Amino acid sequence: MTTDNWVTIAGFTTAGSLVAIGWFVTGHLNRAKEVVLKRLEYRLKALHDCLPILFANRSSILTTWIRSSSLRTWRSKFQLYGFADEIDGMERFHCSV
Repeated sequence: MTTDNWVTIAGFTTAGSLVAIGWFVTGHLNRAKEVVLKRLEYRLKALHDCLPILFANRSSILTTWIRSSSLRTWRSKFQLYGFADEIDGMERFHCSV
């Protein structure tokens, strides 16, 4: 084999490696994007579920809502999908009620 053959083989190997690496990186980034979008979807649902409690005052509606399973659902959604400051605020609210 001549030097020309080795250069050709090395070129194709390098090109193939770069294509394979690019394919894996693109797949990883696309998966990360999908996870972020799904988390955002669930996070918005969790924020939407807390709207009634934010607009209610400390009345019988609030007491009824707190005693229901809605609070557990809301709390679990915040624990899973919320940001740290939102989780802290939710815990402070839950302790003050």
